[in-house]
Amino acid sequence: MIAGCIELGSAPSLDGDLGGVLPVDYLSTVIAEVVTRDRERIGRHYDFVNPKAPTFTGFVDLVRTAGCDIETVPYEEWRTKALQYAKANRQSPLARIAAVVDGLTKQDLEVMLAGSPVGRDAFGSEHYPCPPVDASTVQPYVARISAALCPPDKKAA
Repeated sequence: MIAGCIELGSAPSLDGDLGGVLPVDYLSTVIAEVVTRDRERIGRHYDFVNPKAPTFTGFVDLVRTAGCDIETVPYEEWRTKALQYAKANRQSPLARIAAVVDGLTKQDLEVMLAGSPVGRDAFGSEHYPCPPVDASTVQPYVARISAALCPPDKKAA
């Protein structure tokens, strides 16, 4: 969704936080740690939680700080633009999630991003705390997404 918003240049105005969203680098490191060094935890069901997550609006502000020109618009306007873009650009990140976005209300998306109630074992909690989501952690992701959306060989000279 974030890559799609960056490509579209538009993000929905959402009231919720990103408590159910964790950086992929963090998750891959933690999973490798559990599998290789914390074997008594293997086989448990893990939830994801980010107790220090920014609001969605705050995250979009961090994306802007990282150099993306991205506007915030009301959810229904964004949803319409996103679905039109996905239809016209079938290889885009938004096309991959269009079927989900098509039936999603603003409230549904806020709940999805906030995450579900967590059980006893959760990545991002006490045993494996999640790093803060700030400008220094968002910038590398934005750079990777931007490079993937517009590789150097396709940029205008």
